[in-house]
Amino acid sequence: MQQAERGKEQQSTEKRPAKHPLYNGGTKRLQFQFPEAAIHSLRDLAVRTGQPTIAGVLREALKVYTWIVNEQEQGRAIFSIDRQTRRRREILPLLQMPSRSTEQD
Repeated sequence: MQQAERGKEQQSTEKRPAKHPLYNGGTKRLQFQFPEAAIHSLRDLAVRTGQPTIAGVLREALKVYTWIVNEQEQGRAIFSIDRQTRRRREILPLLQMPSRSTEQD
């Protein structure tokens, strides 16, 4: 069991950017200030998704954001498909990904 956990640990650390200045390990408590409209949206999303807290909504949103970044880094497009008509529409990239050559300079 411990070996499997170590394998998971190694996989998760391999995906992190090496020596990124924002990552220093451990769990941190963060405080944010949001406009009232954003708080309303977060509460609405909590109710609609069954999340008991706004923090839960933000954790789930971070998972989605991470997935989007990973997909875009691999050159993939993200689509929305209407189940009735089967029409699809590409969701515009949410991010302006830096080019690989810029990162290395």
